[in-house]
Amino acid sequence: VVIDEVDTLTRRRESKGPDYKSDWISLLLRVLGSDEYPNLLVVGSTNIRAQMDEAILRPGRLEKQYYFGRLSARMRKDLYTRLC
Repeated sequence: VVIDEVDTLTRRRESKGPDYKSDWISLLLRVLGSDEYPNLLVVGSTNIRAQMDEAILRPGRLEKQYYFGRLSARMRKDLYTRLC
């Protein structure tokens, strides 16, 4: 499961936002902590890591974090060439 801009759904608890977001976090945490889906892989991407709730980043949840900086022009061209 890929969730783009996951920060919009997992904002820090002190952030103001619609109630459905806290329901979404609760549901996501239950699924991530469940043994029912042992092969489930969830990938979330964000540009605003600092606004995410720490609870979602604990071990057993979205625990691994990778940083991808901006690609250089050469890297973008190489990637485009390989994909097209």
